[in-house]
Amino acid sequence: MADGDDPVRVLYRRLLRRYPRSFRARFGASMEQTFEDLRRERRNSGRGSFGFIVWAFAETSVGIVRETMMDNARVAWGTAVPLGLVALAYALWWVSDRLLYIGPLDRAAFGWAVVVPVWLAAPVAAGFAWRGLTARASNIAAVVVGTVISGVAAVLFWRAVADPDCAYGATRTPADWVLPSMVLGLMIGGGLAVSALLTSRFVHQGRPWRAVALGAGTEIVMVFAAILVTGMMMLLGPGCQRPPV
Repeated sequence: MADGDDPVRVLYRRLLRRYPRSFRARFGASMEQTFEDLRRERRNSGRGSFGFIVWAFAETSVGIVRETMMDNARVAWGTAVPLGLVALAYALWWVSDRLLYIGPLDRAAFGWAVVVPVWLAAPVAAGFAWRGLTARASNIAAVVVGTVISGVAAVLFWRAVADPDCAYGATRTPADWVLPSMVLGLMIGGGLAVSALLTSRFVHQGRPWRAVALGAGTEIVMVFAAILVTGMMMLLGPGCQRPPV
């Protein structure tokens, strides 16, 4: 029987496919070869191979579960790092927006000196947190981060503009602000995800300082673009109806 037709080897090769892709690419071929070498050695020495096959399949199954959990944990950590920094930036802004002064800084100075740097650190930190991930895992983390931030930003902006305090009613309905809010949210969340991916690419290439400069630089561009779009939206509304004559 040819090795390619050996049902035990075929089953073991299929089992190895359950490993995460990055692990399988590095160790899959050598694990399969080692399994076959040890199995052939037992056959040639006259010892039965059934016990070895059961042990090898059991040990490999345990390894698959362990590696899958570790891979998922790395993705979860890579997702939590930028989301945590964005949440911290929002919390700092929320506090500063309700206080006139925080230490020696007024709220505007505090925003530029503290809140904005924390926000800019999010894609940079994400890029370094993703350095141990495969390209596919980094893309998954970027999609999750971008989606969460886009959704939250869209909801916060919509809540801020959809219900202005107008004595005679607003010129725009809340429904009119759904699409602009979604566009702004996509700019903010998508921009941060793209910045993080670009940063991670340079980290993988072994150029950390370029990664920091690129991540922070692209996010600065995205921030100012979002500010510009927000300003244009605010010029178009929200507005209040004039009192009846």
